[in-house]
Amino acid sequence: MYVMNAKKIIITLILISLCGAACADIVHFKDGGSVQGVISEETEEKIVIDIGFGTMTVKPEEIDYIEESSPEVLDSLKKEMLNYEIGKGEWAPDGSEDIRILYTKSMADKKALMDGRSRKKELGEEIQRKASEISEILETLDKKGRRLNEIEPDNDVKRYNEIATEINSLNVDLDRANKKTDSLYDEEKELNARLVKLASNYRSGFELFKSSYDAKRSGVDEGSASSDELHFFQEMDSKLKTMGQDFKEDIASYTPDGDHVIVDAIINGRASARLMVDTGASIVIISQSVALRLGLGYDNIQNEIDIVMADGSVSKARPVILDSVKVGDAKVEKVQAAVIENADIGGVEGLLGMSFLSNFVIKFDSSRNELILERVL
Repeated sequence: MYVMNAKKIIITLILISLCGAACADIVHFKDGGSVQGVISEETEEKIVIDIGFGTMTVKPEEIDYIEESSPEVLDSLKKEMLNYEIGKGEWAPDGSEDIRILYTKSMADKKALMDGRSRKKELGEEIQRKASEISEILETLDKKGRRLNEIEPDNDVKRYNEIATEINSLNVDLDRANKKTDSLYDEEKELNARLVKLASNYRSGFELFKSSYDAKRSGVDEGSASSDELHFFQEMDSKLKTMGQDFKEDIASYTPDGDHVIVDAIINGRASARLMVDTGASIVIISQSVALRLGLGYDNIQNEIDIVMADGSVSKARPVILDSVKVGDAKVEKVQAAVIENADIGGVEGLLGMSFLSNFVIKFDSSRNELILERVL
């Protein structure tokens, strides 16, 4: 029997997957088909079914019957649909549109930061692959060079020229790989600076969202608010709690040295090092003495990169991936770094650069000599 009800709630196949196919009324047609949705309009000529992401228009005589769900199930389904719209930032009750906008902005900031972090991971993997490629080329060049030195050019001109040609080709490959590595490091440097900004945007956006919401929530009269309004605020309470878990603050003591900040870091969980906090350094830099304590022989790292120091000077360094760097309780794994050729760096054993620092919103409390590292995501 066909019973028309303006409150009928139906859901598309996408939303059905969220709550199960048995959640909604099912409209059966005389041709044997069926659909689930909300009847949003009814006239003698047509029936409009809202299927969540569009509408479907049919004639009344095309409908055979409707399987009706209980009021409890329909109410549950309505909440599921409302949750979906709230979560996507597509609905808010009258008077709370500003909260919806701030929530949507915070979620967009979070996504931008997550995308940036994902790209940083990809860059690290690309840099590591290029480092392996360069090491292989250098090793092959060394072998070819030794073989070339064993050949008397006058006695075996053909073989000598073959190896010389191979060496020239390898040098071209090496130059190409080095240029690609340089471009990857440049991209990483730019990305690290952008990640700091993205993390700060998300942090400040969340605080604005939270303070605005708290002010709005405190003025709500639950006795006169509609069920949809109360449900919106319940969902926002949950969203705030979840987003609040994206922020964790760690504090590390530092030693002031003129205008510089020196911290004690634990590298790879085994060696301590005094590092200067340097937001101008794109990666973490450690001295050869620290590398030796970590079991990273400088001469065993074959490829080299140029490091621009704070005073503008350029030093040779050899890139490595540190398993972890820990300052206070703040820890980052798989950190891009380089072992510098110089014996020491301004009286310290390295620089705490942006490959570590870009994971945090950074603050300094000079009154307590504390470095505040707030991890975002």
